[in-house]
Amino acid sequence: MTVLLRDLVDYAGLFPPASLPMPKSVANYDRYLQSEWSWILGRLILPVARLTEFERAFAALPTRAPEKGLQNWRLSALLGSDVEADIDRINEFNARAAFKKAVKRAVVESVEVKVANAADIKRLAAVIPSHLATYFEIPLSGGEEECIAAAADSGRCAKIRTGGETADKFPAPESVIEFMLQCAAFNVPFKATAGCTIRYGQSVASHINPKARRDSCTAL
Repeated sequence: MTVLLRDLVDYAGLFPPASLPMPKSVANYDRYLQSEWSWILGRLILPVARLTEFERAFAALPTRAPEKGLQNWRLSALLGSDVEADIDRINEFNARAAFKKAVKRAVVESVEVKVANAADIKRLAAVIPSHLATYFEIPLSGGEEECIAAAADSGRCAKIRTGGETADKFPAPESVIEFMLQCAAFNVPFKATAGCTIRYGQSVASHINPKARRDSCTAL
């Protein structure tokens, strides 16, 4: 069970329904990392546009005792409309982190971006560095198989939106099942978001419903 659940749930406290301010979201994640359940916690999710705001909140955290060793925070950044500019910001952010002599560091190790079709995936895969795990948010509009195939060809991952603040944001169960089956068929890792910020590895795992805390914005 530990192997199945390790790093499973990303933390998205900045987003609805919690919509927490950055300092509170960062403080929560810091507390969760120090809890007995830290092994199930994945990355902290934030927009690239708020990286500077994150750095201020991160720097304001209490100093970690050196004897506790180095703590690496893993971030996943949501890309905006100017992907190339956002990648530059991420590279600059990670470069600053690499040169900091501190017992607590934060690094963007993955990115997430919305796409409209398979052509978008092919275009963006050529721009986004391969060392960044990439999750393409695929619309459930009938072209899922082509998009997931493109993600497989580029060695990237898929993402499905499973809800939101209005009823139209919730896909039909059949659409979610078909998405999962296609990911399994193409051996594409995927994550589910908006009420289900959960990542699945190379072999698509059984569907899990962890009752997550509301303030973490990860409850299914």
